Amino acid sequence: MPIRLGGAFVLANCKFADSRAVGTLGRWKLPRTGGKVSDSRAEDALEFCALARKRWRSYSSLDRTATTLSELRTRIAEESRTEVAMMVLVVAPEASDPLGFCLFRRTWCNHIVLDLLATNPAAPTGTGRIGVGILFWVASVAEAIDAGLLWGEATESSAEYYRQWFDLPIVGDVFQIQAPVYRAFRVKYLNRWAETGLPADPERFQLPS
Repeated sequence: MPIRLGGAFVLANCKFADSRAVGTLGRWKLPRTGGKVSDSRAEDALEFCALARKRWRSYSSLDRTATTLSELRTRIAEESRTEVAMMVLVVAPEASDPLGFCLFRRTWCNHIVLDLLATNPAAPTGTGRIGVGILFWVASVAEAIDAGLLWGEATESSAEYYRQWFDLPIVGDVFQIQAPVYRAFRVKYLNRWAETGLPADPERFQLPS
């Protein structure tokens, strides 16, 4: 998927993470300028990262994780009310560490809930479109399992992003995205990515099985 890295568009990949890949999030660091932390959002990102790793370990110990779409589908087929956690990472050849992550779950009533989402606080200046790329991927999972809702909590700093991305009139501390809306979101951003000049053929954005 096209993202902006250091002010230029590059192709990055979203991928399902296993426990080893989740461990690479431990390399995230706070950016510092003149010995001072740049802003509170960077601290929030590092806090979300630590929480996501902790929750992943908890879900893994309970055997409630999936690391591929086919594994998720198998678990649902075996137990229709199963709750399953998944992690997606954004990686790019130009970056040594993951540029973003999202811990999300398939709930017992076949909804997708965003638990934690953050972008790397130490990414180069001019980096962007990572969060929306992650949401595109999660919405793709939701569509693949025909989830009725995609929902989550928004922070004060993220609420406006969710409102813009999903074309919502207003977003408070909780948002709920119906299936027609998250499907329209995917189409909209496939079209916008095509405008970057980088390959944006829908075939490039199919979820691996």
